[in-house]
Amino acid sequence: MRLLDFIKSKCLHDFARGEKDLSDFVNLKDILILPKADGTTIDNFISEFIYKILERHEIIKNLKGYKKYFIKVSTRIPERATAIEAYNIWKETFFSKIETPFDLPRQKYNSICPKDIILVQLECINLYNSTMDSWSGFEGYVLSMLIDTNKGEIWDARGEKVT
Repeated sequence: MRLLDFIKSKCLHDFARGEKDLSDFVNLKDILILPKADGTTIDNFISEFIYKILERHEIIKNLKGYKKYFIKVSTRIPERATAIEAYNIWKETFFSKIETPFDLPRQKYNSICPKDIILVQLECINLYNSTMDSWSGFEGYVLSMLIDTNKGEIWDARGEKVT
């Protein structure tokens, strides 16, 4: 069984048991950081680094009310990539319409990313949705952040509700 399938099956089991909103009791260290898309795992240093950024910006506190939280970390973004190229999921016409919550930093779509940027996505899940019209596979919220690893700060953030 693939790791992602196992995680989803456990979450579906938890939802079926009718768990209440646990976000007020979420320990940041309990949020699962999923392996990178290329299958490599995230070492403890990167995990701690991400947790500290989330804590500093009170992101989980601001996104409370969800049943599950997962963090996905990409490989490093290529040098000289623009913000829109770094995210690689939105078209230019839609990019400017995506919100930047909680006064997090926001860049123009064509801003050149600093060296050593990583893409981190926080998935806030209420319900898994396996219909064909669901690109995310769940209902909730996704906060995508470009993090400058040299400065230890969020360089750009975009968030959207997903169904």
